[in-house]
Formats: sequence, structure tokens, C-alpha cells
Amino acid sequence: VWVRHQSGFTSAIVVGGNVADGKVKVKLDRGKLDLEISKSDVEKANPAAYDRIENLSNLKFINECSCLHTLRHRFHSNLNHTFVGESLVIINSILPLCIYSEKIMSMFKDCSSDDVIPHVYATAQSTYDALFNNFNDDGL
Repeated sequence: VWVRHQSGFTSAIVVGGNVADGKVKVKLDRGKLDLEISKSDVEKANPAAYDRIENLSNLKFINECSCLHTLRHRFHSNLNHTFVGESLVIINSILPLCIYSEKIMSMFKDCSSDDVIPHVYATAQSTYDALFNNFNDDGL
């Protein structure tokens, strides 16, 4: 589970079911103490296999902590683009990135959006294809 707190969230394990007054007993992954916290401060966590998933809408448990955790893992793995359904989230660092070169752009040209990783060039190609197909479907 995720335990939400003032400075973010921390992973934990539930060690006790319902405690009085809507609380649950958890053990923080980095601590040795069992804490009793409000159930409203606990969110379900996804298995580690979901840490770098390309589309947040495919998470098993969709919640704020899980989405931020996935975005953090993807960013630290230099995977700056993430889909949320059909939308694209881009987290750019202040460092120059080689993921916007002509060579990378050519990799996405004429590709199906189902066949590519999340990237702004994939979104641009998909948008271009949709525009072109709609234009031709209208007989213009």
C-alpha cells in the first residue's frame, strides 16, 4: 500500500486490519515501527511489474500515489513520455535530451500508434494520420 503524508507518500505493508475509529495498522517499508493511521491515508499499490508501465490507464490500481510513483520511475529511467489513455504526459528535465533528434523523429514516421512507445513524435504522427484520414473520408 501507499501511505500518504504531508511530504508525499511512502510504501508500507498492512499488518493489521480494522483498528478502532477507521484506522489501519501498517509497517513502513523503511521502518520497524507499526503505525496506526487513518484508512483515508492508505491507497493500494501496484505490483513492481507496473513501475514503468507505458500507459497509466493500464495500472491495476489507479490512484494519485501509484501514478506519481510510475511517473517517477519512468523519468529516472529516461522514459520521459507516458500515455494516460490517449493523452500524453511529458516530464522534461533541465538537461538537453537526445530524444528529440531528426533520427528519433524518423523512427516514428508512418508508424501505427499501436506499435510505438509513448513519445511526442508518436502523438504527432497519430494526429497527422487522423487528420489525413478524416480529410479523405469527407471526400475533400
